[in-house]
Amino acid sequence: MNTLAVVLAGQGLEVGQDGVALTVRRATAVGLWQIIQDLAADRPPDPVTLAASVANKRADKHDCYLSDDLLDVSYAARSLDVPRAWETLRQLARAPCPDPNAILQPSP
Repeated sequence: MNTLAVVLAGQGLEVGQDGVALTVRRATAVGLWQIIQDLAADRPPDPVTLAASVANKRADKHDCYLSDDLLDVSYAARSLDVPRAWETLRQLARAPCPDPNAILQPSP
């Protein structure tokens, strides 16, 4: 989920991690679906390059002693799973385009 959040944020989306779900704000269902289509068709990014786009990578006790390059490598190894994220994107891309006229109702 973290990898998907980082990738979607890299597309200019406002993404939040809410428990077992990602919340994407200020995006239409069709717009998000198109971004997923485009990402799934692309090659997966290099995990270290993707980690470089994350603002706050310091999580472990000694991270403050790492250079930015080593911090990118550490974060990529600890927090990103690009192959699985791309499997998920490809699964999501197989879903039909959402109906732009549908009104989403919150569950009771």
